Amino acid sequence: MYINTLLDDDGKGVIRDYHKLDVVSFMKQYLLDGRKALERVKASADTAVNGSLPVANIRKAVKETIHFRKGSGEHVNKTK
Repeated sequence: MYINTLLDDDGKGVIRDYHKLDVVSFMKQYLLDGRKALERVKASADTAVNGSLPVANIRKAVKETIHFRKGSGEHVNKTK
């Protein structure tokens, strides 16, 4: 399961607001390369959940995704 969060927005905000800190080079590197790696992980996940949803909604989506029907072993996925 992949929970899609808005890391790009966080990275851009840190670069804008904290441009004199060492973390800026880390964020620039993430924006150049890290996003590509996360997109590969997301693409191979069975389910992606919008990480900007309220925590209760994310929890519900996770529970629904990992829920198995009794006896059938069939995966129930209501988040796609």
